[in-house]
Amino acid sequence: MKPFTLALLLFLFSLTTAVIAQTKEVEKIDINEEIDLMRVYQQYVKDGYGTPAIYKKLADGYYFKNDYLSAKKWFEVLLQADESTPKMYVNRYIQTLRALDIDTTNNKYLNLQKL
Repeated sequence: MKPFTLALLLFLFSLTTAVIAQTKEVEKIDINEEIDLMRVYQQYVKDGYGTPAIYKKLADGYYFKNDYLSAKKWFEVLLQADESTPKMYVNRYIQTLRALDIDTTNNKYLNLQKL
């Protein structure tokens, strides 16, 4: 009888450990949580690695954060650097100017684009 009770206790112990192990939540860590991508892209530009792709990311990032002053700056850099900017970015630039109550009729960056 003694080996049976020992086996039963061992079985119950292993069963409870398996159940406890399955109910614990695994804490997921996002390593990019602390990184501000806008600052990283600005550092790229500051270091001299600015490309139209980075300007698009900066302009979009600030545009979608509703930081229209910064978005305006990066849209203008993008429009000046890439004369064949997709129309979507030109439209976002126009929306940014409208959000800032800036007239779009005689804008030199819009005149560079072939609309």
